[in-house]
Amino acid sequence: MSDYKSLKKIALISAPGGVGKTTIVMLLAYLFRMRSKNVLVVDVDPSAGLSLYLMGEDEYQRRIERGKTLANMIEKVIVKGEEIDVRDYTKEVMVLKRTFDLIPSSDELSDVIGKIWFGGQYGKPGEMLKKVFESIDLSTYDIVIFDTIPFYERRYTTLSIYAADYYLVPLTPAKLDNIRTRRMLRKFRSIADEMGILESDFYSKFGIVYSKVDRVRHRDFKKGEGVPTAYKNAFLDISASMKVFDNYIPFSKELEDLKNISKLGKAEDDLINFFRELLEWIGEPLPY
Repeated sequence: MSDYKSLKKIALISAPGGVGKTTIVMLLAYLFRMRSKNVLVVDVDPSAGLSLYLMGEDEYQRRIERGKTLANMIEKVIVKGEEIDVRDYTKEVMVLKRTFDLIPSSDELSDVIGKIWFGGQYGKPGEMLKKVFESIDLSTYDIVIFDTIPFYERRYTTLSIYAADYYLVPLTPAKLDNIRTRRMLRKFRSIADEMGILESDFYSKFGIVYSKVDRVRHRDFKKGEGVPTAYKNAFLDISASMKVFDNYIPFSKELEDLKNISKLGKAEDDLINFFRELLEWIGEPLPY
């Protein structure tokens, strides 16, 4: 059995939709695989957009019919108290010619989570996802990445915060995205209290990354200059311990359909710089 604490676990969370969260999940899986890390991606969104995109509709439907989704894992471990083998629930998928494992979601996830969340007999509901992954052998993996639904359904975000140990928060440079993200981050103080973690320690695990940055449209973002100071300072009043990335995810045609291109094109330099900064943030050795 692997030590779940020793794995690097990253959750992608956001206040609004449409910030490129799922694309970033796939990019991170690809970049970690480029460094020969074994990656497990977990789809924690009952709409299963990531699962359908990576698996295709036919394979996805087979998984539903066989009961091999995240919802089935949670029900077996938390409700039925059964032991499971993670290999029964993973599917090898590919992005940019690099393979990694995916645990697919399904619309049943909302039913299962609701049953446990409001059931009252399964312990602290926010810990259910963490408990599932602590109970299974993940010794073949180095990195676990959780893709979540936006914060308008906060249970999924809460589950991912408990299960992961780093929280990457993408947003676009739009003013409304900033406002919604700040409001979300303030509400997380209650989760820190529930987890019994000092607020400064809790927020130090959050990394804000600007995404879909179009340097033509977003003129404050100049090539080679990183994220403007005003954008970086926008979160200081919530917690000075939060990370705001100097590098950002560019808006790029190459990133619109990762399955149908062989390389990242003009976006590659920006992404590599962001990835190096992320590695330093999570304490991974930097590449040569």
